[in-house]
Amino acid sequence: MKITILTMGSRGDVQPYIALAQGLQQAGHEVTLCTAATFRALAESHHLKFAPVSADIIQMMQNEQGLQAMESRNPIGFLNKMMEQMLPAVKRMSQEVFVATEGVDLIIVSSTMLFLAQALHEWRGTPFLPAYPQPLLPTRDFQAMGMPALPAWMPQPLRGAYNRFTHYVAIQVFYSIFRRAGNAMRQEQMGLPPMPRFADLSSLYDGSQPLIYSFSEHVVPISDLPATMHICGYWFTETTDWTPPDDLLQFLDSGDKPIYVGFGSMTDRQPQELTHMIMDALKITGKRAVLLSGWGNLGSTQLPDSIHVLHGAPHDWLFPRVAAAIHHGGAGTTGASLRAGIPTVVVPFIADQPFWGERVEALGVGPAPIPRKKLTTAGLVTAIRATDDPQMQQKAAALGQQIRAEDGVATAIKWIEHYYGKK
Repeated sequence: MKITILTMGSRGDVQPYIALAQGLQQAGHEVTLCTAATFRALAESHHLKFAPVSADIIQMMQNEQGLQAMESRNPIGFLNKMMEQMLPAVKRMSQEVFVATEGVDLIIVSSTMLFLAQALHEWRGTPFLPAYPQPLLPTRDFQAMGMPALPAWMPQPLRGAYNRFTHYVAIQVFYSIFRRAGNAMRQEQMGLPPMPRFADLSSLYDGSQPLIYSFSEHVVPISDLPATMHICGYWFTETTDWTPPDDLLQFLDSGDKPIYVGFGSMTDRQPQELTHMIMDALKITGKRAVLLSGWGNLGSTQLPDSIHVLHGAPHDWLFPRVAAAIHHGGAGTTGASLRAGIPTVVVPFIADQPFWGERVEALGVGPAPIPRKKLTTAGLVTAIRATDDPQMQQKAAALGQQIRAEDGVATAIKWIEHYYGKK
């Protein structure tokens, strides 16, 4: 098949689809990854055909509007503010996507670009497959991201009905945010009628629209999954050609296993304050650390020898070499730390990150998440000390074994070929 994979967001929103694209290529399919031009080098380093969308994700995350989005208290506020930045570029973006998807047999699409794939399906008849790294469809097992949970003492039937209802509410709100961009494109560029006022999920529940999830059933089990929705397991890229710098190897070999600390593409208004908070917590606990500077520019101050600063390193190489991980709780980073079998401390900033922090705590493989706005040195000290608990370490190691036994990419390809063929 000729396939275009369409996604948009930070690196964590792109990396899983790179793994899937590699697997599809190896299975004999012709694959193009279509996403922000920022990720061209990343895609091409994995030998993938790349179609750029001219949206500067780094700039959007780091300007004033992006910082305000990062400070939103829930996924809805974050998406709404980010979409305000995207709206002026939608016409240009859609034209780029038109070219990248012309003549393909299938579009595999993330949640943030679903409105584009749906429009192309109506316009050209191109099939599309939603492929999500987060559980976004209604279930009775847990509430929608950003929604409060009912107390545990409430009867399960009531909590189940409430949970399912919160998903419908969240989907409708997300839909209304993307509907503005979708209608501008559909009416001006395609001559299509506007999107309906309310999201229609019937195709997902009548079996006519398959969907795949790129997380592990051991991390998020869903008991009421429809027959055409499939939890495949994580989609990991495998690092084969990365050479660690000598100073990193020397640091890792010079003492006890360090802790990894990094917040990826999350930006922070006070990086110096955050760096000093991390330094103080590590000093109190007597821990060494590998600190990832990331987009937030951590580690730009004078640091002790017990902290080694990195601009970046592959998670699959680094995480098995550390004792625990402290990170923002992005879906991909969470999956990588759980796969490594190490305790995880989640400091969520935005979007789905609080959900992953709650899952880490519920599985017993990390302490309670600490939202960035509530992070203190004392709270970080308590969380770091919690990762020394032998029972937590054993649970993390066991979960890591279960995740490593899965082949999420192979399972995804099996379902893709099942529904859309091997042509």
